[in-house]
Amino acid sequence: MTETLLYGDEAEKAQPEEYSLPDLSAFDVRRERRYPCNVTPVAVQSPDDPEPFAARIINVSKSGLRLLANRSLWPGQRVTISFADAKRNKAIRAEARFCNSRQDGMFEIGMKITSFIPVTHRN
Repeated sequence: MTETLLYGDEAEKAQPEEYSLPDLSAFDVRRERRYPCNVTPVAVQSPDDPEPFAARIINVSKSGLRLLANRSLWPGQRVTISFADAKRNKAIRAEARFCNSRQDGMFEIGMKITSFIPVTHRN
């Protein structure tokens, strides 16, 4: 086996630099604080799909929320989010801002709230 020796600038270029990632929490550009939820179950309805799918709200802010679901949404997709709890008298219209897949096959979906709509429950 032949060994190649590198000197000077060539040796520095060949060696990967070791570094640690900086703490980026100081650069958080979110406008509002996120509040963790008690994993609130919801139904998500897209105009593109006749069947709603189940999701859970995992955090919420004044203008948005994060869903955990087994289906993805694409950024810009608009949906209606309904609560499973019959005591709630409003549904949420929202727009997907991002969708990240997780190793467990689930998706975390960031939603921007665009409006609230009244809901009448039938007994």
